[in-house]
Amino acid sequence: MRKKVGTFYRRGQTVSGQGAPIFGIYLIRSGKLKTSVHHFNGKESIVRISGPGDIVGLRALFAGELSQKTITAIEDSEICFFSKTEVMNLIREFPDVAVGMLARLSKTLGAAEKTLASLMQDPVKKRFAGLLQSLSDSYSEKAGTSRKRINLKISRDEIASVLGTTPETVTRLTTELKKARVIEVENKYYYISNPGALSALAGEEH
Repeated sequence: MRKKVGTFYRRGQTVSGQGAPIFGIYLIRSGKLKTSVHHFNGKESIVRISGPGDIVGLRALFAGELSQKTITAIEDSEICFFSKTEVMNLIREFPDVAVGMLARLSKTLGAAEKTLASLMQDPVKKRFAGLLQSLSDSYSEKAGTSRKRINLKISRDEIASVLGTTPETVTRLTTELKKARVIEVENKYYYISNPGALSALAGEEH
């Protein structure tokens, strides 16, 4: 199979719109995408943030339904598109590909279930810490000797959308964690100053 040529998307550019037919899947070569639902009242709920190596659109492709979500680049990204025919040919030629896709799909659905349970049960502070912990685990890089930077610019509105809360609450929680020296924020980048304290907040019982 020939090497796929990626398509470049600028930050804020829509990759796939809600209600559109699903013709294939998207493999992120570089950059990051958000998957979100736009409601009738104009609000947006972000359900997933994906980075390099992630596959987006897998469940919808095999479900044979119209897209229920919008996929948007949240930073400049290079995306490889694989049509349904290409995906099926890959599965027939390389059965291990199917196993890998099922594993990814299972992981994605498991994360979605965990997020839903958290939204229903956990205090917003715990959800906020858990989100930062998850982003740090997936997208962090060292920044000096004692800090890790989440390599993703994310606004308070986007964080609020993921958590199911208000931007004002995100601002308040950010201030609390900064005062406690758990995190720092510079130019919309979050820095984890105390990973142990953040993990404790993400897993604390109330």
